[in-house]
Amino acid sequence: MTATRPAPPLRALLGRSTARVVLIGLAALLVWGIWRPLPRHGAATPEARTDSALYAAVIERVARGEPYYQVMADELPRRGYPTGSVFNWRPPTLTLMLARARVVSFVVLLALVIAVIGGTLRLFYRESPEIMLFALMMQVGAAASAFNPLALVLHETWAGLCIALSALLYAFKRFVPAAIVVVAGLFIRELVAPYALACALIAIYRRRRDETAVLVVGGIAWLLFYGWHAMAAREAMTAGALQHPSWIQWGGPRFVLAAIGFGGWLYLLPPWVAAVAATLLAASAWSPMPVTHARVGALIYALFFMVAGQAFNQYWGWLVAPTWTIGYGLGAAGVVRLVRSAFPTRAMHPP
Repeated sequence: MTATRPAPPLRALLGRSTARVVLIGLAALLVWGIWRPLPRHGAATPEARTDSALYAAVIERVARGEPYYQVMADELPRRGYPTGSVFNWRPPTLTLMLARARVVSFVVLLALVIAVIGGTLRLFYRESPEIMLFALMMQVGAAASAFNPLALVLHETWAGLCIALSALLYAFKRFVPAAIVVVAGLFIRELVAPYALACALIAIYRRRRDETAVLVVGGIAWLLFYGWHAMAAREAMTAGALQHPSWIQWGGPRFVLAAIGFGGWLYLLPPWVAAVAATLLAASAWSPMPVTHARVGALIYALFFMVAGQAFNQYWGWLVAPTWTIGYGLGAAGVVRLVRSAFPTRAMHPP
């Protein structure tokens, strides 16, 4: 006797008219996205002038014993980065890990990548083979890109894996481990805060006390840590430090498309292909799969990037790429459901 995959569960169909209206809206989104893509920022930038080169240099100097904030105070202005804003000074967590425990850091990164890819496979295992393989293939590109030397040293890469892993753990109802991973991501990159706040609100609303305790206590610890980090950064700032332009740029949907295009395989494709991914993200709302936190995370950062982010911050897409990739799989399932609802066959609705 041979084992077989379980058949995909039957999905309730939507109203025919509703499904057709939604499909027309998705088609309009796709056409608009293809027509109005933003050029990919930094594609022609020499590697020596990238954020990756900056943090690689900082890690090497810290590994030789130099103090983190002293190194940042030297490297940032020397490479043309403004130093007058705390937000340009990354928390030291990841740098210290990579500088002083490289083997352990690599093992942790490998575990995160395997967990995210394996969790994605498990999440879509009951879907059709085509949807499962599509989601898996896209996640391999998004998660495994963390091993790219340019991505390895970026805080967004590590924090993005934490967000995706927590969303998958939530989908499997592992609430406390998911909360712990969220808090860990906070200590790597403060941009995890909007997602962490949403997780806390959901936990409070659903009265999950243990998860709420982890998120509240972890959030307070992070606030204290970030306050200390801000004071240390300000002490290291030199007189007349160059101020950074506001991150509030109202880049709108086009900046979101650009951020989407930075993730995984999409980075290797023309910028307009991000419109296809964005359409799948929108279609994920009609997938019947109960994956609340992945949807919430994808939506939060889509809205966040409409408001915040300079043109050169398109690489922030790495922060959400693995989570958005879960959304692509959900979107594929949503499109199938919409098409079947809009154009039902007689087999679905017998006389």
